[in-house]
Amino acid sequence: MSLKKRIATIVLVSLLAVSLFGCLMAVVYQITPFYVESRIIPAITAVLGKTPVQFKIRRIQVNGTDLGPIVVGDPLKPAFVAKSVHIDYSPVKIYRKKIERIVVSGVELRVEYRNGKFFLPGIDLEAVLAELGGEKKKGAEAGGVAGSVFLGGLEVTNATALLSWNGRVFRLPVEAVISPENMTLSALNFVFSCFPRGGELNAKGRFDLSDGTAMVDYRLLDVEPARYADALPVLADLFFSGSAEVSGKANFNVSPFKLTSFSAHAGFRRVQLKNGNIDAVGLKAGKGSNPPIRVAIETGDGEEWAFSCSGLQFVSPMPARLDQIKGRMKLGSGSVEISGDFSFSMDPFTIKHSMPLSLSSKVTTKGRFSGAWAAPGHWEFMAGNSPGAKPVKSKKSGLKIALSGIDINTASPNWSVSGSGNPQKGEISFRLGIPAPRATIEDAAFRTDRLTVKGSIRLDNLSDNMTFTTKVELSAPRLKWKVNTLRGTVPNLNISGKATGNHKGIEGVDALMKFTGAQLSDPDLTLQAEGIRVRIPVSWPPEKSSGKGMVSVSGIKWQERSLGSVAAVVKQKGLGFMVTGTHVSNLLEDLTAHFSGQVYPESENSGETFVDLKIPDYQTAGKIDMGTFAPAAMGLRIGGVLGVSGRLAKIPGGLKVSLTTTVKEGGVFHEEKGFSVTGIDTALKISDLLEKRSDSRQIMRFDSAQMGELKMGAGKVEFQLESPGVLLIEKSSFEWCGGLVDAHALRISPEQDDYQLVLYCDRLILHRILEQFGAVQAEGTGTLNGKIPIRFKEGRLRFDDGFLYSSPGQGGTIRLTGTEILTAGIPKNTVQYNQLELAREALKDYTYKWVKLRLTTEGETLLLRMQMDGKPANPLPFVYDKDIGGFIKVEAGSKGSVFQGISLDVNFRLPLDRILTYKDILNNIEQ
Repeated sequence: MSLKKRIATIVLVSLLAVSLFGCLMAVVYQITPFYVESRIIPAITAVLGKTPVQFKIRRIQVNGTDLGPIVVGDPLKPAFVAKSVHIDYSPVKIYRKKIERIVVSGVELRVEYRNGKFFLPGIDLEAVLAELGGEKKKGAEAGGVAGSVFLGGLEVTNATALLSWNGRVFRLPVEAVISPENMTLSALNFVFSCFPRGGELNAKGRFDLSDGTAMVDYRLLDVEPARYADALPVLADLFFSGSAEVSGKANFNVSPFKLTSFSAHAGFRRVQLKNGNIDAVGLKAGKGSNPPIRVAIETGDGEEWAFSCSGLQFVSPMPARLDQIKGRMKLGSGSVEISGDFSFSMDPFTIKHSMPLSLSSKVTTKGRFSGAWAAPGHWEFMAGNSPGAKPVKSKKSGLKIALSGIDINTASPNWSVSGSGNPQKGEISFRLGIPAPRATIEDAAFRTDRLTVKGSIRLDNLSDNMTFTTKVELSAPRLKWKVNTLRGTVPNLNISGKATGNHKGIEGVDALMKFTGAQLSDPDLTLQAEGIRVRIPVSWPPEKSSGKGMVSVSGIKWQERSLGSVAAVVKQKGLGFMVTGTHVSNLLEDLTAHFSGQVYPESENSGETFVDLKIPDYQTAGKIDMGTFAPAAMGLRIGGVLGVSGRLAKIPGGLKVSLTTTVKEGGVFHEEKGFSVTGIDTALKISDLLEKRSDSRQIMRFDSAQMGELKMGAGKVEFQLESPGVLLIEKSSFEWCGGLVDAHALRISPEQDDYQLVLYCDRLILHRILEQFGAVQAEGTGTLNGKIPIRFKEGRLRFDDGFLYSSPGQGGTIRLTGTEILTAGIPKNTVQYNQLELAREALKDYTYKWVKLRLTTEGETLLLRMQMDGKPANPLPFVYDKDIGGFIKVEAGSKGSVFQGISLDVNFRLPLDRILTYKDILNNIEQ
């Protein structure tokens, strides 16, 4: 063949080939859109079964198709809406039913979760999954994507999932890429991203369509739990700040949804939780360290779960740290079981507020917990210290707390709480044991072998209008206490109580405090009480009747003397107590003291707190020897009708004690010393006994008094107790020697031992004065006035130049016998002797115009100097002798001398201690 023919043949064949290819391509471009629209798209949508699907084809090309919008499900509430769907394919692969990828954008997916399953509104999800995972079918019977179309990949962009959960709808931005593993579409690999409320969730995994299982690796970044407060009821009343990172794995069945394995490890940073007075934070982590709060949860089969948490630190109500809590939880068919261990600790701290609190030693508590729940609602739980743990005896490991001035020391406490019940009722038991607690506050100290608190709580009607009954009992064996010098022991203090209420609060409380055989003593006061028995019931509200209580003391001793017993009835009144009781004395026969009152707590609306004391008129059985009460007063006896009334009252800022003591027909006697006061009538009123100060112008009257040979008649003393040991005698007066004696103010104080007092005398009868001092026996008329200064120093009484005189122009008579004292010790037949004899004879019957009497103390002697001017009533047996220059006495029967006037100056020297037997009496009284 020629060259031209060959070229022509090649050109013709080429043109034919191009024409055939052009015709073929024209056919492909004409048939492919039709094929996609009639075969491919129905094959994809067929997987949704009978679910309504609406879509528009915007563009179909040989290498791709654009659809949109697409609505799947109920048009009014579609499960799936996509604004745009782009299907990528090639003409060759499309006829092999292979799609390279589908890109879906502008998606809105509605998902509901209820009763443990996921739902897509209007779509039978289980049927779709069955279709996707079914065996590959042949020919025209192929009904699903797996049997007709192979999808190379699915990309979802700009998507939003609307998740309905617990009645709320949550909007989640979503992106996803899905890639089939094989031509049969039996398994899908996926990469998923979600951005919930500012956080980021990244996940990748595999979805096995043949058995409906999936496995996921996930990681959550920048999760802020506070943003989910509306979704999680537990966070509703909780302030939560901070962020978390969570990572883990999950294996699950899709429909019905069931976890087969799961793990989550979370780390929380910058955490703060607050709920009421509870404030918790995460432990501060150093550079490069793990997040401060770590939470982990794992399961291998979806039934048994392991969990742990560490690093949570509490700021209030007190600094504390949850070092670790870990355990296991088992989920059965209608049941849950949980158990684990915990470690809780507190480092030393100090809190400064209205009630300062400090802990000076570290405290660590380790324990176990467990719980269970079973359908239809049976539950039980237990928590407490590690079993078998022995109290730590080391002082360094003990618990040392200071609370508002109270220092508490104890070993580590043991505690437990447990309970069980059902949906309608339950019962909880608890116990707290504090070994060997000791407490001190100022000058008070308390300690006991062990403080135990135990009780139970019964719950009823848990499903509706819950009610409860709580019983609590506190016991403290061998309780010992000390307040200043006062000490006491209680063999076993027991406080029990019962409270009832409902879901609105407590309705009523009944409590009882009791103990027996208690003792108290005060060595400084030599006071001791034994056989103390207490039983006090309390109720709330105050209107409830709590019944009567009692307080009794079988024996009270003071300075080894048995004082008697006390018994009282105690009854609650409102917020306080009414007290009525008696004291029966062993010291004074038939003496009974009655007391009554009321005690209220400090409150503006509470009642007045007071105790009244009353001893009715008590007639002493004879004379009471005061030596029974004070050995120094041995021999001093008192008697009469005694009465006491008083009140101890609580006032703003402290206590006030008022006391009134009355004495009628009273008497004070010291027979050995010759001292007595009779007919005492007084009422001592003390407005505030704690200040030891009485009211002014207290009056004591008496009928008579005697001190040695000195006798006084009725008298009156006005006085006041100014302070401890200080007595102010405002004024006093008494009858003496037929006249009246007044004394001005005198203040008696323990710090003073030198007193001066002036007695002002009015119309004292002369001869009685002389008889009072034991100088002579006398009769006569006439009175004296004047003053007698006396001084009491270092326990000795002295007269300091007392001066009494007769009123001008008023004379009198005096007749003295027994005047031998004037010449005692003077030699006879001397001038001095004769002069004294003349005076003796003259004073046997003497009429005077005036008289003066001086009283002075010289050493241990009372010098009584009497000067008078007058004349004897009868001639005297004396004559004047020139040889001696004086009078001499003549023999009986001889005529004596008649004196027309004679002045007498007579001195009586008397032993003062014999006249005044006062010294020891006064000293005894002072003691």
